[in-house]
Amino acid sequence: MTKRQDLEALCVEHKVSSHAAKGPLFLEFKDDVILATDYKAESYPPVNFRNKAGFFGGNWNKASQLTPKDVYLTEVVKEEVRPLGKLITASYSFFDEYIAVIPPAAHGNPAQQERVFINPVTLFVASIDGYAALEALKCERENLHAALSASTDFKASAIFPLSQIRNGMLASSPQFIWGDDRMLADVLAERYDLHAGKNYEFAMLPNIDVHRLDGTQGIIPLSAFKSRWTVRYQMKNPLAQGDQTDKAVFEKNPPAK
Repeated sequence: MTKRQDLEALCVEHKVSSHAAKGPLFLEFKDDVILATDYKAESYPPVNFRNKAGFFGGNWNKASQLTPKDVYLTEVVKEEVRPLGKLITASYSFFDEYIAVIPPAAHGNPAQQERVFINPVTLFVASIDGYAALEALKCERENLHAALSASTDFKASAIFPLSQIRNGMLASSPQFIWGDDRMLADVLAERYDLHAGKNYEFAMLPNIDVHRLDGTQGIIPLSAFKSRWTVRYQMKNPLAQGDQTDKAVFEKNPPAK
């Protein structure tokens, strides 16, 4: 477990890029469970994350978003996958707090070639009934991917059946961004008894560090942003500067030293 003083030193040096609230979405069928995620397009600023999967959710960018729950419910339920909003709201649960450290070698953003992204993450997990999801999306199972993509704000998604994960679906090449692969491995182990290296192979993007937090690191799970020690280091802080946009996170900034 990484000590708080070491994590805080990283925040002091590089500043916090954004606080995220996000997580995997699982559609549970009688014969399988399907992991559903967002999918980043060719225009995504971090070049190395294009055409790869990432959890549904978003970044804290409005002062009115008091807690990570506010961010998660706004981004996932009201914006990203609206047809599944009621199902997700009724089933999602808190998983844990993390800090992801993403250096230039990992993200490849040409506008920020020296920027280390420090991202505190509140991770939620939503597990919903697959048949209810099909009804909400007005589709059949064979059309699930297309219907899910059509329902999202950027019209793109990815799906990963757990049966195919067991058969090596994630073994050949890294498919997840922002350290979501490390967090996903924790969720699969604890919620679905799938253990990377034991039940399946998992190729992860290199050069990314993900630190799972506990009480010794000063973050109380689900606590308000205003009470978090990480917020004072956020480069574009809604509490101090007013509402921001996600685009602002990726704009060219001088490296914070």
